[in-house]
Amino acid sequence: MMVLSSARLRALAALTVLAVANVLLLLASGLLWPAIGALALTAFLPGALAASLLLGHDVDLDALERALLAIGLGFVAMTLGVYALHQWPGPLSRRLIVGAFDLLNLALIALRWFIRDWAPPSRLPSRRALIALAGLLLVAALLRLPGLGYSEFQGDEGRAVLRAAEVVQGNDDVLFLHKKGPVEILLPAAAYAATGRLNEATARLPFALSNLAALGALYALGRRWFGSCAGLLALGLMIADGFWVGFARIVQYQSVVLLMTLLVVFCAYRVYQGARSQRYFIAAALCAAVGMLAHYEGFFALPPAA
Repeated sequence: MMVLSSARLRALAALTVLAVANVLLLLASGLLWPAIGALALTAFLPGALAASLLLGHDVDLDALERALLAIGLGFVAMTLGVYALHQWPGPLSRRLIVGAFDLLNLALIALRWFIRDWAPPSRLPSRRALIALAGLLLVAALLRLPGLGYSEFQGDEGRAVLRAAEVVQGNDDVLFLHKKGPVEILLPAAAYAATGRLNEATARLPFALSNLAALGALYALGRRWFGSCAGLLALGLMIADGFWVGFARIVQYQSVVLLMTLLVVFCAYRVYQGARSQRYFIAAALCAAVGMLAHYEGFFALPPAA
């Protein structure tokens, strides 16, 4: 009997996730489940595969850090992928975005199938730290995720979503007319194009999730620098911070900038600790690029990283 390696088992698991994401997009009713399928297809699956291929060699990473890097690279894939498809002449149709990201995921799965099996994560935070972390992140999620459709789009949100609709319609000039970075347009445009529909909750969902991931990255970086207690303290201070909570619940760039800034510094610190530098430099450069595409404030990740 042929026994599949763990790398090939993970490739088969990724194929399963890809199939489920496509089923949710095509067959699920309502807006929430298709939006989750769109996020899985355009962000979380390519991010997980890219993180595995790029940083799978680093046995010092634990499962939490791998997940955070996968989420960050997933938002990189979504942003750069939708931006590239927007350059293609014509509207950003469902067939185009789903087909393009299906091909991207299949290419990454094929690479994962043939590349040698790197060591999977073998560590988790201590049981006490894990319980505290899970409790704090649960509180953070309860402040950010329920009732995302609590109000109609307000102020700058409306402008970003209207321009996301123009991206889907194929207006080539829309990103250049926007006075801020294109990320706050491209993320809702991905869900709009993939599902054919958009409302307040599904437009805000990627920003809420990036905010939660930024909290996890804050903990991971604090733990690397000063220990688990410092990481938990930093996380606890930001859980109910008005800036973090407020921008998690609207269509605005700040949550993406926070996540990318923390991941750039984390990647730089792994290089400082002696990890294989070239791959971490690539990951840091991709996160820095998307952070600066979100807003010029993303530049402020570079001085501490340097």
